[in-house]
Amino acid sequence: KGTILSICLGLQGGLKYTMPTFGTIYLDASLDYILFASPSNGNIQTSYFPNQRILFVTSIGFRKDFY
Repeated sequence: KGTILSICLGLQGGLKYTMPTFGTIYLDASLDYILFASPSNGNIQTSYFPNQRILFVTSIGFRKDFY
């Protein structure tokens, strides 16, 4: 067991559609590039870092504002 500390650069953007009295539906996307990664101990395999440096993350959701 262990952890990996990494430093990344990335871009993030999103779309949202607000429906009055109902709420907001949103979609966010992020593209990150790993610049540096350091494992916490020697048991963690780091052989995939040179090949897997790009991360793509998406999230979709619903938000209701209370005010």
